[in-house]
Amino acid sequence: MSETQGSLSARVSKSAAWLIATRLLSRLLGLASTVVVARILVPEDFGLFALAMSVVAMIEGMSATGFGQALIRQPEVTAQDFDTVWTLNLIRALILCLILLICALVLPNLLDKPDLAPLLFAFALLPVIRGFSNPRMIEFERNLNFSRVFILQMAARIVSVSVTIVVVVVLRSIWALVAGVLSAAVVNVLLSHFLQFHRLHFSFASTRKIFSFTAWLNGMNVINSISHNMDRFIVNGFLGTVSTGLFYMGQNVATLVTRELFSPLERALFPGLVRFSSDPGKLRENVLTSIEIFTAIGLPVGFGFAWVARDFVLLIFGEKWESIVPMIQILAPVLGIQTLTSVAYSALLAIGASSTLFYRSIWIFGARLICLIAGAAYFGFLGIVIGHTFSYFLEFLLNYAALISKIKMPWYLPIWRVRRSLIAVVTMVLLLMGIDSAFSSHFIFLFSPIVSDLVRDIVFGAMIYLLCHFSLWKVERCPIGAEKTVIDVIGKSSLISVLPKKNS
Repeated sequence: MSETQGSLSARVSKSAAWLIATRLLSRLLGLASTVVVARILVPEDFGLFALAMSVVAMIEGMSATGFGQALIRQPEVTAQDFDTVWTLNLIRALILCLILLICALVLPNLLDKPDLAPLLFAFALLPVIRGFSNPRMIEFERNLNFSRVFILQMAARIVSVSVTIVVVVVLRSIWALVAGVLSAAVVNVLLSHFLQFHRLHFSFASTRKIFSFTAWLNGMNVINSISHNMDRFIVNGFLGTVSTGLFYMGQNVATLVTRELFSPLERALFPGLVRFSSDPGKLRENVLTSIEIFTAIGLPVGFGFAWVARDFVLLIFGEKWESIVPMIQILAPVLGIQTLTSVAYSALLAIGASSTLFYRSIWIFGARLICLIAGAAYFGFLGIVIGHTFSYFLEFLLNYAALISKIKMPWYLPIWRVRRSLIAVVTMVLLLMGIDSAFSSHFIFLFSPIVSDLVRDIVFGAMIYLLCHFSLWKVERCPIGAEKTVIDVIGKSSLISVLPKKNS
């Protein structure tokens, strides 16, 4: 049965609503946990935990299979497909467990970090636990039904945060972070079978079918895993564990309201774009509309968060974390700019351009490696932050080039579609600079200067951006775009429609 674009638009919007709710609530709970832990543990503890998690993430990422994307792109999925994915995931989990055990015996001596060994031994359980997850949860994603995903992830997050806070208060130890990660994995697996119960069997019947799509993705996952986790090892090698902890925290905080906000939108967008992969015209318009909406949100969030970074860090985490403020101020705006191409991965994957994603990953890896090592060697912590940020900007350029090439659009078109957002965010920053010098820290007398500045900048920044954006929209005689979407949201009490309606 064919599906109209308007019907699909509503389903993508509903899916995005569930995913955004999941991500926001999850991050709020995670932030509450981080606030408690950051005030009890020291940067060195976070540095050791960051190294351990980087080892796990790198090894898991290098063996990431892309089975989920393969199942989403299949027109029809059989029970044998799910059984095969489950079997392959279990085999992968046991291999990863063995590799992590070997790393626990070898890496602590190589890195001169004996305290790293117990953490790696504990984390060797993580892939085994995750390997038992029910692959049939992907059926909800195929059908753009993310309410069960919300239940699954929120339950896991609530248990993880609760365990982490209780253990850190009682033991005042880094093991609180480990306990939180492992408890979340256990809850995730149990609920995946409860929410989508089906007896799974060992099978290799669909192995060839599954791997026919994931070959390029597997290569890309290897490159991306190394690229996204090597930074902490480079920081540790040049600057030590304390700097690694500061880098880990700064990176997490900088992505708090940028990448974390758009991950759920991209996840909901992919299965929607797959359905128009055979129609270049509709796909191009859907991609451009998504870019416009993502950028309208991402630019002010990135630049605004950089502006309030100091007050936010001092208020939430305390003075001992003040040294991460420059990192956030440098990194957050670039992450905001990256939202212009944040749909590139979903769009390229939807049209089957996995080889393009693979080669793009190689270029990004090489650029990031050079930037990180050069920055750390010549300029220390600030140098590695700048190198890290510059590599993100290069990633943005490569994503942009791949997008306009494969979707076949003029190079200037995406920039033209986000013109109002660009003008509005520049206006916001300039006026905030004037407001900062015009009003004292006691603008709101009932609060401390830090709270006053934070509230003032957030309120005025949002008002300036929205007023400028909608004024430009009115001057252009209200074209279809992000502003029209916001009005529809308010009028219909629904979330953004990522895909435009079909023309009659």
